[in-house]
Amino acid sequence: MRKEYRALAFICVAGTALTACSADDSLSGKYAADFEGERMVINFIDDSKATFTMGESDGGFTVDCAYEAGETLIMLNCVGSSGISLTRVDGGLEANMGGMLVNYKKQ
Repeated sequence: MRKEYRALAFICVAGTALTACSADDSLSGKYAADFEGERMVINFIDDSKATFTMGESDGGFTVDCAYEAGETLIMLNCVGSSGISLTRVDGGLEANMGGMLVNYKKQ
């Protein structure tokens, strides 16, 4: 009986470990949000580089960024800014911009 419990416990632990290790926490592609009438897009290019575009419809501007990603928190550092802290929420990203929450959705 004890062997059965040990085997079951081993299977549960191994399954949990494999699920945790295989989870894809990488960022890639574009995330977009609308904030006070402006379209903002973050484009994650590779493991540490991204771009931030604001005002796509009227020409806007794009700046180069670097980022560090943790399990739930992403720090985006763009040229000319003090940094943007993003949180992973429901498949998208959330940023606190001047007390307003901005939700970026995966494109």
